[in-house]
Amino acid sequence: MKKTILSAALLLCAALQFSCEHYEGENGAAYSKYMINCYIECENFSLKSLDQTLKLRFEGKAINPGNFDEFYPIARANNDTTYNRELVNLRYVSINDSLSHISIVCDKDINPNHPAGTELNDIFTFKAKSVYNIIQRNYDSYSAEPIEILAKNVNFKETRIIHPECELVFNQLPEKSGTYTFEVTIKLSEKTLKNTVTMEF
Repeated sequence: MKKTILSAALLLCAALQFSCEHYEGENGAAYSKYMINCYIECENFSLKSLDQTLKLRFEGKAINPGNFDEFYPIARANNDTTYNRELVNLRYVSINDSLSHISIVCDKDINPNHPAGTELNDIFTFKAKSVYNIIQRNYDSYSAEPIEILAKNVNFKETRIIHPECELVFNQLPEKSGTYTFEVTIKLSEKTLKNTVTMEF
């Protein structure tokens, strides 16, 4: 009898746990004044290679509405204070800055026009996602908009409210096979961040 009661209790707990997890997954949204509910204070960035792409991820302290004194001035500057609807937590995350310049150089010649140590900004495309224009249009969409520009054209205006994960995609591959080390330097409003990655071609 005790075993039967214990088994029934365990089954009930398992069922409740499943239903709670299911509910959280389906309805995990809460009311938010802001479309961006987390900003990343850029302290560094990771850099990884995948096929013909450099995967870039900004890293640093998370700033959320619970830290009102730091969060609200950023949200206000981005005109993001009247979202006033349900939002799944961390659906929209942004860096708390914009990019003013990207510099990419390599330790080896890419081709005759791009010798070792020279800027390669014209043979990379910068890709990111942003909700800046959506916010300025009074939240008229729920899908982040793509940014796709040559790395040499990166500037503050084009990189406002971007997701921390971005890409640098090759437009021209090295003429010769081998091991190449790329150094990427990113200038923000007040910081300059740098990292390197090695790729095989």
